[in-house]
Amino acid sequence: MKTIDDIRKLAKDEEVEYIRMTFSDLNGALKNVKIPISLLDEALENKVDCKINPNAVRTKKISFL
Repeated sequence: MKTIDDIRKLAKDEEVEYIRMTFSDLNGALKNVKIPISLLDEALENKVDCKINPNAVRTKKISFL
């Protein structure tokens, strides 16, 4: 298992610019967000405050008949 320091070193060595984080919402649908590498430490400590633009969220309308 990689440590936080291993992840930081890998990101620096590979000159990573962005990180894509994937998660699921309460309904189990997969979502993801791309953050700049400058937020890596906050992301690893679960302190990233992701502001979601509701206009950018795609939804599927379901009709119950």
